[in-house]
Amino acid sequence: MPNAIEQIYDQLVQVFGGTNSNQIFTMLMPGTTLDAKNYAFDTTRMKPATVQDAESKLVDQMFDIAKVTGSSNGMKVSSQYQQALSVLVPQFNPIMPVLKKTLRDFLNGPVNAVGDDGQPIKGTLQEYYFKLYDAWIVAKLAWEKKILDKKAELAKNPETENELFLEWYEQTAEGELANVDEKMAKVLGVFAPSDMDAILGALASGPGGEIEEAMQTVNDIRLASPNGGYIYPVELLPDDWFLDLASDIDPVNLLKDPAFIATSIQVKRQALMASIGQIQAMINQMPLQGEIKKATDNLQAVQKTYVDAQNNLVSTYTDNTVTAINMYLSKYSGGLAGPGNLVELNQNVTDVAKAKGDNADTTAKKRGGTALTADDIKALADGQKKLIDAQSALLTSAQKVADAGLNLASTEASYFGDLPYILTRLQSQLAEMQTMQDQLSSSIVAKTNGISTIIEPASGKGVNSVAKSETSQRFMELQFSFSAEDMSTNSSSDASFSQTSWGVDLFFGSASGSSSSSSAMSSKDAFDSSKEIKIGLKAAKVDIQRGWFDPGVFKLTGTMGKMAGASISLGNLIDEPDLAKHNSALLPGYPVVFLVVKDVTIAFQASSSHLSTFQSVIDSRSACGGGFLCFSASSSSSSHQDTSSISSKSDGTVININMPGPQILGWFLEMTPKDNSTIMIFDPAADKPRTDVISAKEQEISIISFVNRLAELNKQ
Repeated sequence: MPNAIEQIYDQLVQVFGGTNSNQIFTMLMPGTTLDAKNYAFDTTRMKPATVQDAESKLVDQMFDIAKVTGSSNGMKVSSQYQQALSVLVPQFNPIMPVLKKTLRDFLNGPVNAVGDDGQPIKGTLQEYYFKLYDAWIVAKLAWEKKILDKKAELAKNPETENELFLEWYEQTAEGELANVDEKMAKVLGVFAPSDMDAILGALASGPGGEIEEAMQTVNDIRLASPNGGYIYPVELLPDDWFLDLASDIDPVNLLKDPAFIATSIQVKRQALMASIGQIQAMINQMPLQGEIKKATDNLQAVQKTYVDAQNNLVSTYTDNTVTAINMYLSKYSGGLAGPGNLVELNQNVTDVAKAKGDNADTTAKKRGGTALTADDIKALADGQKKLIDAQSALLTSAQKVADAGLNLASTEASYFGDLPYILTRLQSQLAEMQTMQDQLSSSIVAKTNGISTIIEPASGKGVNSVAKSETSQRFMELQFSFSAEDMSTNSSSDASFSQTSWGVDLFFGSASGSSSSSSAMSSKDAFDSSKEIKIGLKAAKVDIQRGWFDPGVFKLTGTMGKMAGASISLGNLIDEPDLAKHNSALLPGYPVVFLVVKDVTIAFQASSSHLSTFQSVIDSRSACGGGFLCFSASSSSSSHQDTSSISSKSDGTVININMPGPQILGWFLEMTPKDNSTIMIFDPAADKPRTDVISAKEQEISIISFVNRLAELNKQ
């Protein structure tokens, strides 16, 4: 049975790929996150240089020929293309010197004609031909100029313009056209232009011209980069592909569940208290005066108020009770809700306990285990309000001290030390706390109003589906479902996947950030084995066009030699089915399309014993960046509302993970035409030419012979 990654790969190929043996889809694990603002521009105007640079860097990557890979291989399409062109050497046909010498002799021979004065024409055939041809061009251009001038003259009176022009044309055109035709008749009397074009084409033809033209095209189109090197412009189609990269998920749906946010606030407060203690210790050692003294004195007073408010709560009530009252007041900002407040407070404590995996503390109570009275609840609520007010005052005071410290004279600043930087950290922590507090209120309101994005995993195999997205017309909506066993099943049903080790936990395999809890947990134990893991996403293809890139040149390699031992390409997947062998070539394949996905949602049911560990791993990856399965996300702020980051929501043991930001999940690679050139070697002692290479004696009938033979003919 294919594992989860293989099933995702097969579904994507089925929807977006095909049976073309000249292409292969390479899926990234994890995907590459995209920042839409790097590619956005007004498509009715010229593309800015910064966007050209960003697009060039994005699609100039090379990837190993494999079904799944971790990243690009570090090489560039532009560099490998130029290297491939540079190793090719044309082979020359021995008849070419004779052919070209004959044609040149004909063109440079005397002309057998007389001029208008009856005298023989002096000069060569080509000189006389082009003299007559130029006269025809001059007459033709003169007539066209008269037409334009007349139109400009008559345009002053639009009402009669067309009628007067027609009258003039009927009177003038016949004589002018007769003059032009006369000039062409003189040309045809000497030599037909079509015949001359054929002769010039034969003289211009020859092996190697297409290589030079391809190299010249690259040099003409590439742009110098201010950062060094070159930008190789590309066109991405549709040209406004970046417009639909924004997430279609309602921001409310990205809110985490209230208990989880409240628990995170408690953890943040501990770090905040450590910063406050460090600042107090530094201030106590400083000889301060003036405005800075007033500011620091006020800060110390506000700090004391905050610390006292914090200690009054944590020393009297259990941690879960303190967290629960924070949730309660976020919902009822005006105060207690009435007689039912204890019931709701207890429910909040139960929710917090579930979020933390602490099943022993599920009711509101004091430190000693005593149940709360009505007076206790009022005191608890008042204490939490004082703490929040003190937090706001502390933020204001810290800003004043930081401002005063940064304005100190240099002599006083030496006493102030690193305090401004520590205060800046304190400000950041306080602002983060405030943001999380606001999010707590929003998430509680959303939950109260019945807004939820929880997808209940089904028991029994789900049906994969594909549909057109209603909100983003260029995106297809895809859904997958897997069993828990698929998350840890070793590969492979297809030997081509063997380049990547699938003997790892697939669900946690794509994260760039990790934690000890995640490394100690396997998905086989962490998931409810009776439920399915569901994945929903939106995906779209973006085509790549490179005006400077012409791989068709390599279809002509059968008539070329090669100065390097490495092959340019092994051809398509029929020419060489073994994917690994292709990667030894200079340009085995190149990206022609990339697949963008967004609004990735993973829904599953965790085993109750691993619920808290799951939440810890999810929060860690949201903070430092990472992902799940083959999907990736950037790091997020504490608010967990960044549309490019990971967010999560839970209802009991059912967990939804949202990764709304756009990411490139894979690339379609076109296989370069097979290299049929022959290696050239220097072997002057060879009596018998080798059949697998071009030896020195064989080379003598190619370019060396061409030059020598041409020189001999020119002497005749």
